[in-house]
Amino acid sequence: MKNLRSILYGATLLFVLTISGYQFFTAQKQKATAAITQTAGPTTQTPTKKTNEQFSYTFLNKKMFVTFNNGLQWLEVPATMDEFFSGEYATANSNELLPDSYLLTAERSGLIIAKDNNSTDHTDTVSWLQTTDQGKTWQDYPIFTDFPGIRFRKIQFFNDVAYAFASGGRVMGQEGISLAVSHDDGATWNTVTTTGLKDPATLVQTAGFVNETLGFISRKEGLFVTQDSGANWQAAQIQVPETYQQIFLIAELPYEENGQLLMKMNQGDQGDYKGGNVKGLFQSTDNGLTWTFVAESEEN
Repeated sequence: MKNLRSILYGATLLFVLTISGYQFFTAQKQKATAAITQTAGPTTQTPTKKTNEQFSYTFLNKKMFVTFNNGLQWLEVPATMDEFFSGEYATANSNELLPDSYLLTAERSGLIIAKDNNSTDHTDTVSWLQTTDQGKTWQDYPIFTDFPGIRFRKIQFFNDVAYAFASGGRVMGQEGISLAVSHDDGATWNTVTTTGLKDPATLVQTAGFVNETLGFISRKEGLFVTQDSGANWQAAQIQVPETYQQIFLIAELPYEENGQLLMKMNQGDQGDYKGGNVKGLFQSTDNGLTWTFVAESEEN
């Protein structure tokens, strides 16, 4: 009987020690898990990279951030990826904004975004999202409402006026283009009533203003010019020498250089003349109405 009590006592003691050990192991495991959870960090992180550019943007965790001090501090832009890259967006896969669709300066920064109207006709509200205090606060200013399927987009600020272009509604290789103007630094926008533009027409290659009154729209069928801030447009006459008529096909946006109004024509997507790296340089002396050939321009 004494031996039996000793055996039962030993078995009981072993059972208690086993349970205690299991409980201790479980508690330690839970603590370790908690520690891992607590030190994993936030799910939304801010960039830590530095940049050679004082003003720059980047994307991280499907959010956009801007810096005004070479990456020492990054501030989140209050919009979604769908709003940044709405519509037909050629650079969406590489997280790059379209040239001239955004602005980064010390005084004013912003970008064009498009918000889904959740309507049956699948339209967007195209807006200018702007900050004037280097990312601390942002303002959303509508430019176009009920805009169908935006593709090309551009904004320009001059001393007393701002312009915004948007093309969209693409069907069978044709689309429309709209122009809006602001006289209060982009806070309010009015759509410009234009004459002389066939709309819809072939896809917009580029558009923009050289100054506050002189603007251009380039499409595959030609270059169109306005000399009165966008109210009236007409086809520009480009005098392409016969030798180059099957080579230089698409007009790029004209520009001013050393007091001259210049424009280049490229070879299009399939051009292979001299490796496709040569453009035609043209000059206008009548404010963009007619253009004469100057020389070949070799591009890198």
